[in-house]
Amino acid sequence: MTNTSIKKVAVILLSALLTGCMNPEVNMAFSLAKKPLMKMQEIMADKASFEKKVASLPNFYNRGGWISLENLAKIDYQSFQKGEPSYVNWNFYSNNRSGYIKIINDNKQYLPVAYAAAFYDGYAYANSSISNPALRVYVSDNMQLKILHAKVDLADRLLKEARLYNKDVGLYRYYSVEREKLGLAKLPREEFNMALQNFVANRPVMIRDYKMAEEKTAALVKKRVWSDNITLNISPVNEHERAIQQKLNKIKFSVEAIHYDDGKKRTITDIYVYERDSGYTRFEIEKAVREAIDKCSVLNAYSGGKISTAQCLKKLGEAIADWGSVAKKTTISDEAWMYGKEKADSRDGIDFARWAGMARVWQMQH
Repeated sequence: MTNTSIKKVAVILLSALLTGCMNPEVNMAFSLAKKPLMKMQEIMADKASFEKKVASLPNFYNRGGWISLENLAKIDYQSFQKGEPSYVNWNFYSNNRSGYIKIINDNKQYLPVAYAAAFYDGYAYANSSISNPALRVYVSDNMQLKILHAKVDLADRLLKEARLYNKDVGLYRYYSVEREKLGLAKLPREEFNMALQNFVANRPVMIRDYKMAEEKTAALVKKRVWSDNITLNISPVNEHERAIQQKLNKIKFSVEAIHYDDGKKRTITDIYVYERDSGYTRFEIEKAVREAIDKCSVLNAYSGGKISTAQCLKKLGEAIADWGSVAKKTTISDEAWMYGKEKADSRDGIDFARWAGMARVWQMQH
């Protein structure tokens, strides 16, 4: 047999082997071998798609839930520094992001709950089964109430979305992708999901503890005193900035002092907008407006002069006026107002237009 003939036979045999024509059993074996390969390709494609989905989420540390956790940690640190009761022994931790992550890793049983709380784009107050606008001021004045309130809110959210701790899908999948870059400790899926299930199962106890603590705090209150006509000053330097200052001057800002029966007096540092808690101090709002003004000049350069600084400042003034108008409207609930705040809150500042807009969206949907 010539070399050419041998090559022809080899090609025919190889073709027959690959197509299974030589033997039905060979065809079946090859088909079975292909299935795991195809399944693996599907898994890899799904993994890549999911990782892309996770990458498209807001930066973890910019999510409303994480910001809320950081704020609670800062308040707890302040309590510790004053010698008041605190949840954390801050002698062993630094009051910064790496310190907060270390606290979570040192208490692995709470890691899944902390991740779930931080995962959300905000969970405080809105849609809570225990929200009570009349008593919210006491929540902002009391660390224990803040912690208990946040826990119930998170349990409510998880209860509505039980799939989030399902064995095959849910938060664990996000955690497994994000864990390493965030510096979070590694937990097996079963332990992670079980911690969330146990947390939700404890919801009735959380609600009981919250209501007891709330009633105890409210019972100590002797009177609430409002200080109106608080002026926010952004130190305007030109006519456009003065126009924004005028918009702020037309909004009613106030602060509140709570007098307790035990003789203590606590001034709530948060600024109230038409008696709605803004969640910010006067300084923080003034700073946010100044930062927004500064960004207008950057936007002018970024757009190549297509959007003038004057146009940007005019829009900012309109957004602030709209924000004040939403706070004043009795048709906008406190829950809608707080939802708008959560959506507008980020490390880039306060988005006043988004705050007003999302408050209206929440009100329309409820």
